[in-house]
Amino acid sequence: MPTAALAALRFGRGWMRFTGPAPPPWLEERVELVPVPGERVPVRVLRVAPRRGGTHPGWVVLHGLTVRGLTHPSLLRFTRALAASGADVMVPEIEPWTRLELAPDRARRILAGGVEALAVDPRVRPGGVGVAGFSFGGPQALATAADPALAPHLRSVLAWGSYARFPSALAFAFSGEHAHGGELERLRPDPYARWIAGSNLLPLAGALGCPVATATALQELARRWGEETIDAYGESAERLRGELRSGLPRRERELFDLFAPAAGSTPDPGGVAEVVRALETTAAAHLPLLDPLPSLGRIHVPVHLLHGRRDVLIPWSETRRLEALLRPRTAELHATITDLFAHSDDGGAPARRGRVRGLREGVALFRATRRLLAR
Repeated sequence: MPTAALAALRFGRGWMRFTGPAPPPWLEERVELVPVPGERVPVRVLRVAPRRGGTHPGWVVLHGLTVRGLTHPSLLRFTRALAASGADVMVPEIEPWTRLELAPDRARRILAGGVEALAVDPRVRPGGVGVAGFSFGGPQALATAADPALAPHLRSVLAWGSYARFPSALAFAFSGEHAHGGELERLRPDPYARWIAGSNLLPLAGALGCPVATATALQELARRWGEETIDAYGESAERLRGELRSGLPRRERELFDLFAPAAGSTPDPGGVAEVVRALETTAAAHLPLLDPLPSLGRIHVPVHLLHGRRDVLIPWSETRRLEALLRPRTAELHATITDLFAHSDDGGAPARRGRVRGLREGVALFRATRRLLAR
């Protein structure tokens, strides 16, 4: 059984090497069906082959809200590196998420089914499996870790690039402003988050007239962004934005502009604030599991939080809020904010960062990985 330090080195080497679409020849990777209550779910299974004797750590990984699902490049990179560390890895496909539907309740059921299936696999080390959730999947992974029924099957939980509260993450998606320690930072937010929120919540938002046409247009923007056929702030997105806007009822175009403003324009702050309030109210009424963390009970397994400092989809301050929220409810919690990752890519090191700082970031990230893989 490899030590935690050796496993972390193997993970790091895998992360640096597995940047292409194809897995290395010594990594077994296949898609199979796993039964969960009421359905059979496709899962990607990854493990080193040929396998050595004995059992191995198990991990169930939640992908993010993306049309690419199991094939998202960053997900493949992480899970292949995790398998290279010596783990058996299972990634269930959350079908609603590949259709860009929020559906947190179904995602949680599928995750629970994956945990139960992997925990009883005779090839997996006894003592429970780890659960990892990316982005929107992070709060769902943490909620699963707080489920008393699943406690015997769990070993640890990781939330990467996640949010603490849905309202604060939503506000950032519109304003690009976030604060920590009394310091306000302004960024250019990735519009994907607000497009997803609008496409799912606007049809339910009675205060805004349930504008279905605008929701459909925003979903198309989000889908094309996820497929990487448009640059969110580039000419391709601007052309598509204009085409979608022209097809909307005139009464909905002003609302659409708040979610997808024309290049160089600034949405009315009052209109944005009204929309954000309406979406928050709608989410609380119809999809309360989007904001599960304030109501969680105690988490009895180690909690690991990781966030990229240059994240423009969900700001790193959300993980600091998450840390403060979870600290009283956990026996062991570790949080790391790093320059080495953004959100959906490796966030290559900024040229202005010196070698000394880069080395410190690398050491901190190695220590975080070693802790994560220690059990």
